[in-house]
Amino acid sequence: MLEELIKVLPLLATILAGFFAFMKWLDVRQREIADKEFERVSRLVMIITGQYPDGSKARTVDQILAVWMLKEYPRYHDAIRRALQRDWDPSWVSENFVRQIVPEINAMLSQLEKRK
Repeated sequence: MLEELIKVLPLLATILAGFFAFMKWLDVRQREIADKEFERVSRLVMIITGQYPDGSKARTVDQILAVWMLKEYPRYHDAIRRALQRDWDPSWVSENFVRQIVPEINAMLSQLEKRK
């Protein structure tokens, strides 16, 4: 019995080492995916507020699209709600933003509330 166990031990050690290596790789991969997802959400919020990541002014159609794209990131819905549920002061956003983007934000937030 002990001899059989000694024969199987290297195989078990190899399987165990492979399992731990796979788990480490999986953890690293999940972190990479989460980091990229956060970057995408941050870029969308930046576009919504009127600026592309390169610093140029965002077009209205892209701002509206970015608002609705945020729905695709359920992990961040609470943070999105907190960031976008506010009184948009016309002194720091354009009249166009208040007239065209804020209604889209409110509609999207309303849909997120329904999903809860």
